[in-house]
Amino acid sequence: MDGARVQKKSGGKPGPAVWVPAAILAVLLAAYLGLCGWVSASDTILPNVTAAGLDLSGMTQAEAEQAINENLSVAQQAGSGWAVGLSCDGYIGTLDGSSFQVDAASLAQASLSVGRGSFFTGGAQYLRHLFGAAQDLGADQVQLTEAGRTELERQLQAADSALGSGGSEDGYTADLEAGTLTLVKGHTHRSVDRQGAEEAVKSAYAQLLAQGQADTVQLPILDSAPQEPDFQAIHGELYAEAANAAIDPDTCEVLPHTVGVDFDTAQAQRLFQQAQEGETVEVPLTVTQPDITQEILADRLFADLLGQGIASLLSGVTNGYIIGFVFYVVGFLMTSLLYNRAVSTVLIPLVVITCSSIGCDPRGPIILVALSTMSSLVTPMATAVVPMAMNAGGYSAKTCLKVGLIPGVVRGIVGTLIAMTLYPM
Repeated sequence: MDGARVQKKSGGKPGPAVWVPAAILAVLLAAYLGLCGWVSASDTILPNVTAAGLDLSGMTQAEAEQAINENLSVAQQAGSGWAVGLSCDGYIGTLDGSSFQVDAASLAQASLSVGRGSFFTGGAQYLRHLFGAAQDLGADQVQLTEAGRTELERQLQAADSALGSGGSEDGYTADLEAGTLTLVKGHTHRSVDRQGAEEAVKSAYAQLLAQGQADTVQLPILDSAPQEPDFQAIHGELYAEAANAAIDPDTCEVLPHTVGVDFDTAQAQRLFQQAQEGETVEVPLTVTQPDITQEILADRLFADLLGQGIASLLSGVTNGYIIGFVFYVVGFLMTSLLYNRAVSTVLIPLVVITCSSIGCDPRGPIILVALSTMSSLVTPMATAVVPMAMNAGGYSAKTCLKVGLIPGVVRGIVGTLIAMTLYPM
């Protein structure tokens, strides 16, 4: 039709505004992938990578290892002047290069691995290092030799001594007579932090390798309060229940008694916490004495045996005068050999035991025992008065025997008649 406008079909070829940027992006992507491929295939270290004070840029792993070993050979020689200074609250020491070691092979391998974690990031890492990004691997690879570790520990012990490390007093004292448990609260313990010190000296040595000099290491100090004793453990060691002495039925021996000991652990802990450092802490003990000690049981056993023996001798005797006179004679003879007061102390309990065994009144025999110990003056051993009289008058022992025997017999007879009449069996 005349005058009709014909519309063109769309979908023609794209113009330069489209394909030129696309081409540039494709070229850049290809270039970046090529760079990533080159970095991944390369056996050289990226730019600006340092280790042990050396710039390893562009070196292969073998070249880097050789360079590191050559650089360390001088630094690790004793007396080379390469040393790390130590300081701690007045203590000064040094740790020379022979105390350290660096694994050159591992360090070279780690240097080569920088920037090669992933294929697609290798190109970016290369460009980043190329334009100034740096990485130093020295500190992570420094280690102490066995000799170096021993030397460091020796110096740390010397530093501890310079600190006056203090600490808690060990042990305790239990005084059962005074009824106290005594402890001494120590002072704040100051010591060098071993782990922190080792990390610090290794970092300083890495700095020394990288820069040729390093700051003196200020050794880290740990302050810890005095350690509180284990009062439960102390209680377990001291605690005992009071127990009387006993006789072993198999051996017939006297078994020792046990003194009861106890204390309040909560009170002990509170007293220790309230005390000042260096102060003596006294914790009250609860001490319980047994009713029958070993000594008491031994005396009772002797008295029982002796009393039973006398009772067996007097078994069947019902005449009270004879029983009373027997006790007088026993006391008289014993006083001739022993001190009269000691005889009274021993015989009177025996009289009570014997009379209890045969079922008679002990009052009369007790009076006769007391009388016998005061009437036996036939030997100088009875009392101190006898040797004094012998010395003053020049009397002999034979004279004393003659003079003392007859009055002693008379007193025994008269005393037995009076005492056993007043207190019959």
